[in-house]
Amino acid sequence: MNERVLTHLSLSVLLACAALIQGCPGAGGRCAVDQDCATGAAGSFCAAGICEGPIRAVLTSAPSGVHARSETVPVGVQVTRVHGGVESALVSVIAGTSTIAATPDGTGGYQANLPLSFAPPGADAAASFTVRVADSLGHRLDLAGSVHVDDQGPSITIDPATLPAAPSVRNTSVPFVVALSDSAPPLQVQALSDGGPAIAGTVLGNDRFTLTIDTSRAAADATTSTVEIVARDALGNVSHAQVKVPITRVRWRTAAGVGAIEGLVLHENAVVTIGDTGLAVGTRTTGSFNAFPGVGNSLTTPSTDGTTLFTTDASGNACALSTSGAMAWCCPIGVPRGALALAPLPTRSDPLRLLLATDTSSTAGRLYELDSGKTNCNPQATLPLGAFTLGSPVVASNGLVIAAAHDRLASAWFDGLAWATRTDPLDTVPTGFAPGLVHAQATSTTAAGQTVVVSLTSGDLLSLTLPPLGSDGLPSGTTSTNFRTKVVGASSEFAGPPLLASDGAILSATTDRLLVALEADGHLRWSITLPGAVRAPPTLGAGGHVYIVTDDGSLSTYALSDGALEWRVDLGSSSPSSPQLGCDGALYVGLRSGEVVSLAVDAAGFDDGPWPRQGHDAHASADARRPLRASDGSCVEALSP
Repeated sequence: MNERVLTHLSLSVLLACAALIQGCPGAGGRCAVDQDCATGAAGSFCAAGICEGPIRAVLTSAPSGVHARSETVPVGVQVTRVHGGVESALVSVIAGTSTIAATPDGTGGYQANLPLSFAPPGADAAASFTVRVADSLGHRLDLAGSVHVDDQGPSITIDPATLPAAPSVRNTSVPFVVALSDSAPPLQVQALSDGGPAIAGTVLGNDRFTLTIDTSRAAADATTSTVEIVARDALGNVSHAQVKVPITRVRWRTAAGVGAIEGLVLHENAVVTIGDTGLAVGTRTTGSFNAFPGVGNSLTTPSTDGTTLFTTDASGNACALSTSGAMAWCCPIGVPRGALALAPLPTRSDPLRLLLATDTSSTAGRLYELDSGKTNCNPQATLPLGAFTLGSPVVASNGLVIAAAHDRLASAWFDGLAWATRTDPLDTVPTGFAPGLVHAQATSTTAAGQTVVVSLTSGDLLSLTLPPLGSDGLPSGTTSTNFRTKVVGASSEFAGPPLLASDGAILSATTDRLLVALEADGHLRWSITLPGAVRAPPTLGAGGHVYIVTDDGSLSTYALSDGALEWRVDLGSSSPSSPQLGCDGALYVGLRSGEVVSLAVDAAGFDDGPWPRQGHDAHASADARRPLRASDGSCVEALSP
């Protein structure tokens, strides 16, 4: 065989190899071991004496985008060269410690379903996997792949500039801004204020949201409102963050500018205070006061009909004032610092005013009738009833005026021209009625007559039923005793009249730091010791909340149902008068320090009981007939004759 023939034969072999195995590198394409194929493509090997090229395959489908760790995604491979043919390839996906066999489609295509649970928990990143293509001889090709697995909730960032720098007033809504970031938008966010219902955020754009803190959800005695932020991405991943916002019940605290506060009353949108040096009027919303020093002469706590203030002074005058401090009129009654109360009487179309004067003698105490437009006094419309040492007259639901004299219970009727009263005796008093009667408060009239609860200097609470009114408008028959319950010892006294709640409870405070609630039948409901001495009766608010200021400088709130302490605020000073409640959801306290404090409460206005406080309402009207709740349950504040 000549050289030309050999050359042609070698070329024919190579062409044949190229056709069969896409190239047979090595001398003549024949081989005994893999090293004989080293001159070919990397990875070439020797099989059946002929050099074969490396395995060739590509990923035809790989997961894109962001996926949840709970998902399973398909991975596709197309094999184009492998020993024994593409249908004999061994294809698998290796992810973490798992190996998933791929299923062939008969044309060199293979597919495997890859569970993404191989990715580490809590990751938000690319998770790598390997597609392995092997033949029966053990040769293999590894193809690298990855999938973005998000198993993490959105990142939550609170914008500190939007959080309040000072404590927020309780029961207000406080907005703030959060920013979210995550690889799987869209993003959602909501807030749960102190475990309350979720509040959805308002979208600001660029994954920024405004959330709202509902501070009313905080525990009654809490000083912080805790907000749980819940963010969710498109894959359902959830993250949490917590924000604690300081809260306070103090809406404002302002010096009124008239010395130590002696009394306080709510009037229209204002709070009116009487201090050592005059009268001051402040706005309820901001606590900004205008002081009128020198107005009057040691005024008592005013009453109001919603347009005019009524008070008495140390010179023995009963006066009407405007909220600018101007005197409308003054009537000399000859008795200093009488106990004043306002009430419309059913016998006159215009709103009559009652004035209970006090004195130390046994005969000087008188009931005066005055109206808001009076420019001169009406001395004939007075009634001597005895020495009214404390308290205001009570106007019962039938219009009967009940007053507590020093040693008796007096009832009277004003017929529009003059007073009428029983004179023999002045009023019937049950046997064993102790001298030293201090206060009387009236409940609603029943078919049997008018029920009255009286506190005595002997330390007893006494419940009486006055007989029904006769044709002359006065009680007819005798007074009966419902119960008489010992509350305190002889060394202590009641700090003001009892309160009569809408649930029938009778509430009273004593000067020896005792707060007591009786059932309507006189049995004890509960009794607690207060943190300090008491100078004024408590205030009974809507929702069964009892408010009282004690000499340790604190205001405490108790539950009427069981006497449990609900919350307490340190005021730093005592108060000589009861707190006042408005329909604005605030409570107002005048302090010996000369300051007035407005506090946020959890239920607006007074309890609609027969007598939630001395004077009955924010206007000290002493009118037991007027409700403090409208038919729809809303708070009523303005006096309507």
